[in-house]
Amino acid sequence: MTNTNPNRSAVVAGLALTLTPLILQVPFGLLAAKYDYPDILLRDAGEVLTRFHDAGPSMIWTWWAYAMCTIGLLVAAIHMPNVDSSHSARTFSRTTGTIAAFAQLLGLLRWVFVVPFLADAWVANTVDHGTLTVIFETQHRLFGVLLGEHVGQLFMGLWTASIAWNQSVKWIRAVGLISASTLIIGLGAGLARVVPMPGVVAHAPLIGFLLWVIWAVATGIVLLRNARRAE
Repeated sequence: MTNTNPNRSAVVAGLALTLTPLILQVPFGLLAAKYDYPDILLRDAGEVLTRFHDAGPSMIWTWWAYAMCTIGLLVAAIHMPNVDSSHSARTFSRTTGTIAAFAQLLGLLRWVFVVPFLADAWVANTVDHGTLTVIFETQHRLFGVLLGEHVGQLFMGLWTASIAWNQSVKWIRAVGLISASTLIIGLGAGLARVVPMPGVVAHAPLIGFLLWVIWAVATGIVLLRNARRAE
């Protein structure tokens, strides 16, 4: 009886970490193919909104599916087995993981509830384009750059580091720590919008994310394997 709950948590966390990065590739790939994501984020408001509108409802559903993938991160953060004997380490891990998931969820959901309205208004020309550009840039920088990319990415890096630090498989630990460091360095990509930053930071978020996918899947597999052995 003693090992039931920890073992169940390991299975849930393992499934979340293994499946979430793989499922995430579906909406990410669709957005990359149909919307030039993530490069589209750096285009002017007119192109972003017009192409969003022209894509129709399928674009909204794709962004919704992309946002829902962050729930997997939340599930993993809550159910991750204790990687450290101290209560404070577990609290830190759960807190950073939860903040990362919610920040990214809210940041992505703007494409479901805010951007469609702005795209319709842009195409219908019911609001002055200059005004719409200011509104679009404001919501994009607030919910996208600040909340989703900066806060979400920062806490995702901290959460990943808190788990990877105590992992026993050396190569997985190394990938996790490098991924976490790269994600945090990649915060400079958002800061580059307001202050001069080295050009190299522009590629850090994507590199960090790709490394995170490898780390997450590997960590999930190890959790599932250990849980099976404990049965």
